[in-house]
Amino acid sequence: MADEVFVRLVPRSRQAASRILAFDAPLAPAAAKAFSPDLKRAERAQVELAKRNLTALKTPGHRLQASMSQREFADMFSTSVSSTPSVEDTAPPAVQITSPYATTRLTQQEYFLRPAGPLVVPDSLKAEIEFAYVPRPVEYSSVSFVPPLENVYHLRLETVGQAMDAALCHRREWIGRGVRVAMIDSGFGRHPHFERGGYNIVRRSSPGADDPGKDDKGHGTGESANVLAVAPDVTLICIKQGKSAVGDLETALEHAPDIITCSWGWSIDDVSKAGLQVRDPSMFGEMLEMEIIIADAVSRGIIVCFSAGNGHLFFPASLPQVLAIGGATFMEDGSIQASNYASSFVSQLYPARRVPDFCGIVGSATPGANNLLPGHIMLPVPPRSDLDGENFFPPRKGLGWGIFSGTSAACPQVAAVIALMKSANSKLTQEEARQILVATATNVNLGLSAMGEPAALATGAGLVNAFRACTEAEAAKPPRP
Repeated sequence: MADEVFVRLVPRSRQAASRILAFDAPLAPAAAKAFSPDLKRAERAQVELAKRNLTALKTPGHRLQASMSQREFADMFSTSVSSTPSVEDTAPPAVQITSPYATTRLTQQEYFLRPAGPLVVPDSLKAEIEFAYVPRPVEYSSVSFVPPLENVYHLRLETVGQAMDAALCHRREWIGRGVRVAMIDSGFGRHPHFERGGYNIVRRSSPGADDPGKDDKGHGTGESANVLAVAPDVTLICIKQGKSAVGDLETALEHAPDIITCSWGWSIDDVSKAGLQVRDPSMFGEMLEMEIIIADAVSRGIIVCFSAGNGHLFFPASLPQVLAIGGATFMEDGSIQASNYASSFVSQLYPARRVPDFCGIVGSATPGANNLLPGHIMLPVPPRSDLDGENFFPPRKGLGWGIFSGTSAACPQVAAVIALMKSANSKLTQEEARQILVATATNVNLGLSAMGEPAALATGAGLVNAFRACTEAEAAKPPRP
């Protein structure tokens, strides 16, 4: 709990003369044993603390640690705690750092419950406890929350929201507050970008998945930032993929989402259902189960979005019940073109179904300077993950950022726009959202899709416009009784 203070208490050693507090020289390994806390003193201190209704746990090294309320802390140690940085932390360093690579800055670790003064061990514990302290969170020498300045054309996350007119929605307080968006992907790292943003993120694992905060690929971490760039106040429910895509959806549904966004699929929509059943009976069975669970989700009022693919013939995007998201490229001169990286096609599984319905922002497949792909988005990823340093020139890893997109980025962008629409009209259904997004999208007349189709077919209704869509959604609210 936020009110609790975590304290470490260090018992005296067996040799009363050996006082670590009085020892000011570097401790040699051979001398360490003389300062080891005494087990019996630790046990007596536990008893004394129990008289104060405090439970102290003994560590393997015979130290004690305990959590207590701020009032209990103040009563015991004659000082209070504060989350404000100390004067020493905010003051300039006494010795100026001259290295061109060194910086002096406040970090996110400065704001924790710290003692306002020294901890005075109470008289009842002085015979057993030498000193006590409040542990400070460590700082990692790792990725910055500030994206690097990379000399290739790319979009920043704030630009993504502006390009889709989401910033105008934010001025109207359409920010996604109270809307629950579930995203199923490769994992969701705890990047400083998210910590600094103060976003409401819930990380969970599907059956068969490990720690949801671990993301070796970097895909889920990076693409989830697209949701929060457009709808910063949503509750983002991050589901790490397990051993079954249907199981992943079941896990997502357990968390009562309003919207589900999935930046994945199977490139199987090149045959009819009967043809797929002959070619791959197992995949056919999985497709059927996927159809059932998506239909059930939509029947419960959940809006489901799938990426159309990057040159793929993606199912479930081709499923008529879902919103299929394609891609448009926001060019350096401000024009918008169909992305030649994004898919567009007529479904064979579901005759007459055309993919996509509309678009988010996606980069290009045409190499630019240094043979890199222009128009992609700078996204946060775990350091050393597969996408760390993607499209950087010269190539390098370790910064915790990459430049990439695809319809994997477009799908969470559009899901976030729908979250803004739900802010304007909480009763919005999937079909209403589809109709409004089609009617308010920005037409795209330039470019070709990955399949070579012209923009009018390649982008569906066009690039979604968040402000126009939210305005229409609000106007469509049912009258109050």
